[in-house]
Amino acid sequence: ERGHRRGEVLGELLRRALDGRRRYRDWNGVVQRAANYLAPAKDAFPQYVDELRAFAESSRTRFDELWALSLEDEVTDDNYERCTTIVTNHGALVAHIEDWDEDTEDLICVLRKRVGDLRTLELYYLNTLGGNSISINSNGYIHAINSLTHTDSQIGVPKNFVARWFSETKSPDDDFEKLQKLKRASGYHHTLVSLDGRIWSIECSATRQVLTRPQAPFIHTNHFVTELKQFEGRKDKLVPGTRTRLRSAERHVHAMMTFDDVEGVVSDTSEGGERSVFNERTIARMIVDVRRMQANVWMLREESNGWLNYDLRPLYKR
Repeated sequence: ERGHRRGEVLGELLRRALDGRRRYRDWNGVVQRAANYLAPAKDAFPQYVDELRAFAESSRTRFDELWALSLEDEVTDDNYERCTTIVTNHGALVAHIEDWDEDTEDLICVLRKRVGDLRTLELYYLNTLGGNSISINSNGYIHAINSLTHTDSQIGVPKNFVARWFSETKSPDDDFEKLQKLKRASGYHHTLVSLDGRIWSIECSATRQVLTRPQAPFIHTNHFVTELKQFEGRKDKLVPGTRTRLRSAERHVHAMMTFDDVEGVVSDTSEGGERSVFNERTIARMIVDVRRMQANVWMLREESNGWLNYDLRPLYKR
């Protein structure tokens, strides 16, 4: 049902995105490679495959092309960057800076969705299942994604499926136990924050995963900080400025900050256009203020609007 609704609302934008992707130098090859990941995904998360099929049907697109598009850099040689995540104020302020290619600003939007008792507000990429940027769910968890580069990729469950699954979590500890049993194609870094301020940091490669329980202030960018750094890709394959952004944020993030303080950090350009926290690839930003129960969002596409406020209280109304 959700897939069909997405197709009705977002079909035109999706068709436009696919038209652009078909000009990719090896699009047919990408579609063929993506097919290898379908069976592992269907075995682990058949409901998400069904949702994508419904999305393709209602948007009048080919499922195999939407499937390839939803896997993003797992089946291309692109080096997408996601992103910088900051947690402070004992977990009550969470900021996320979404970086990608500068021509992808029309692929992301704010999406509020409800199925049964589950409600979610997120920064949503229309070509994916969602859950792979930053989201807040009615189970009481904030979930943010940072990309990682590692050497042990394999055919398995796509990382965007894992991201969507974690975005719906009821228990990060239980889901981490299940995560260890999944044969995954690759991995993200997952930051999970409960409304009462507990933090879970989960770094994943394809074959390994490490859970830590940091205290705020906590910052993560696009490289491993646990023992999984042994799987990290070559330095020239890392996304630009990941360590510079981490060091810069660490200088400015403190245990207790005002909203304006955090807005200043996510707007920092002191390291130049490529390596700053707010950089030439930034297409969206979100700051979640748990105490005020609001999310403030800035979109490159709507830059003239500045920061827009979203009330989070409807997520928790029964």
